[in-house]
Formats: sequence, C-alpha cells, structure tokens
Amino acid sequence: MNDMVLLDLRKDGVGHLLLNRPEASNAMSVVFLRELHDAVMRAHGDPALRVLVLSGAGKNFCTGGDVKDFASKGEALPDYLREATSWLQMVASGLMRLRAPVIAAVHGYAAGGGGFGLVCAADLVIAGRAAKFLPGATRAGMAPDAGVSVTLSRIVGIRTAMELVLTNPTLSVGGQPVDSATFYQFNPTFDELTYDTQMYNTLVSAGFPSSKRFLIDTSRAGWGPTHPTTITQASDVNTYVSDNKIDKRPFRGDWCNQNNAGIGARPTDQPLGSSSPILAYVWIKPPGESDGDYPSGTHTHGDPHCDPASTNTDGNGGTYSTGAIPGFDVTAGAFFTAEFQMLVRNAFPAM
Repeated sequence: MNDMVLLDLRKDGVGHLLLNRPEASNAMSVVFLRELHDAVMRAHGDPALRVLVLSGAGKNFCTGGDVKDFASKGEALPDYLREATSWLQMVASGLMRLRAPVIAAVHGYAAGGGGFGLVCAADLVIAGRAAKFLPGATRAGMAPDAGVSVTLSRIVGIRTAMELVLTNPTLSVGGQPVDSATFYQFNPTFDELTYDTQMYNTLVSAGFPSSKRFLIDTSRAGWGPTHPTTITQASDVNTYVSDNKIDKRPFRGDWCNQNNAGIGARPTDQPLGSSSPILAYVWIKPPGESDGDYPSGTHTHGDPHCDPASTNTDGNGGTYSTGAIPGFDVTAGAFFTAEFQMLVRNAFPAM
C-alpha cells in the first residue's frame, strides 16, 4: 500500500475513510482507485461498523481523475480510462451498498466522477461554505461516470440534475479550476458585486436594516497600465489568473502602498442602480495618503507589511511580496508624492 487511501475502523463503530493524496488534490489514478476499492471492501467486512465518514486530505475533497497520470499513458490511454472508470464504478457501488450510512465531509472541490460521483454515492453530505461541486465529464464530451446520471437525479430531481451536468458553469484551465489558483485559494467570490450582494443578504437575514447599503472605496482600484482588455490563454491555471486578473497585487492580503495601483472608478451615487446593495463609489482614502511606514535603521515604529523588502504569508505555507512601492518609507497619513503621481498615471478609467 502507498497510503493513498487510509481506512480507520474504530472499535466504537465509527469508520473514517480518507483520500490521502493532498499534493494532487486527491486526483484518482488506477492505483489510487484500486486502493480505494480495497478500503471500501474492508469496510464491508466489519460487522461492527455503524457509520463511515469519507473525507479528503489537503485543500480539496477530490478533483476527479488524475489528468497528469492520464496524459502519460499515450496510446494506451483508452484502455487505461476504461480500467479507471471500472474501478470507480465499483467504488461508488460499494459505497451505496454498504450497510452502514456513508457521510461525505466535503471541502474545496468535489469534481468529476471521482469527487462529485463519490459525493452522490454517499448517504449524507456535510459541506464547508467554500465547497464546490462540479460534474466534469460533459466538459470532455463524456457521459457522467460513477453512476452520477442515476444517483444525482434521485437526489435533486431530473431537471436540476440536467442543469448541473449539462451547463458546467465553473471554468477550469489545465484541468484545474480557476479559483484553485494561488491568488484565489478557493475564495468563493471573485468580484466586488457578488461578494457585496452575498454579504448584504447575510446581514439582512440576521436583522441588519435592509435600507442600509455599502460604500465602496475605489480610490486605489484602477491598475490602469495592466488592466486586461482581452483574455490571454495559458495552459497553467496560475499563469492564466496572473495574466488576466485586474487586481495585480501579488497576494490578496497585501494592503500597504501597493505598487502599480491606480485611481479607480470616480465617486458615483448608485453606480449599479437602486436595487444594488452598493449605495455609492467613494474615495474614503485620499489618493496620495500613505498607508504607513516600516521599521528601519532610522526608526523602530511602523508596520513590516509596508516594507517592500518584506513578505506576507497566507496561512497555508505560501510567502509573497508585500507589494509595497520600493524606495520609499513615508509615515502613515503623510502625503506620499510619488504614490499620488503613480495613482493618477495608472488611473482606470484614465484621468
């Protein structure tokens, strides 16, 4: 065993089946599927099993088939895929026939027959807020595997099942979903309006007055010279996102005196209409006002996040530049001439 799949059958009757390829988002090869099938059969052989919890190690539950493994098979790929789908079908069938109920604990992506199919084969599903479910077979011109065409329609009804399977709304690049890119890290919302609408609805449902709406600071949201006007194609998801995103910060947590930023949309009342949760675009932070300085050889006060030579971390082991303008150390609240000139120069729309 390569420990791609871990099965823990406890004496109290609670079993835990862990997909254990976090470095590959638990993508499934034939070897992986054989191990998974063996684990499911061992669960069948435990008369004391009362419930089986199915989960995935790492950032994702399971992103489906291992496309890198598939690509290495050359002319043998058709036979390899037939073998892989046969094992997957037996795994899904084994989960559905298990005497004890199966609970799928889902986070990140549950994609393709491997991820989405296992979820549909479970009896109960507990999903994190950022979990996404993607039946990916039709994207490649294939019928859904792992019994999804049957199990999904039983769960949600035939019309909803057809919508989920046929429309494929989630974009992927190089076999990886766009929001799996390092910059997004599975953030469930990409754009301002979607995030604001979701936040508004959540606040109102919790008792927040529906008459109160948001002011959005656009004073540094321009990014003029690098503002993409067409989509650049790339085979790698991180390259695709880097080339096409408007926000050019190295990391979404960067905030201090960001290099190459520009003035964004002008102050506007109800920019998206009266039904939008956005009341107005405003410039709360005066363009050219420094966000802060940083400790140096001349003083000890300040914030290291404002140091262009320093780094920020994402909590998942990733390290990124602070993105701060190099060559300056301007006290917070003071007028930052070079930054003001940059913001005007990089304004979008242009000034």
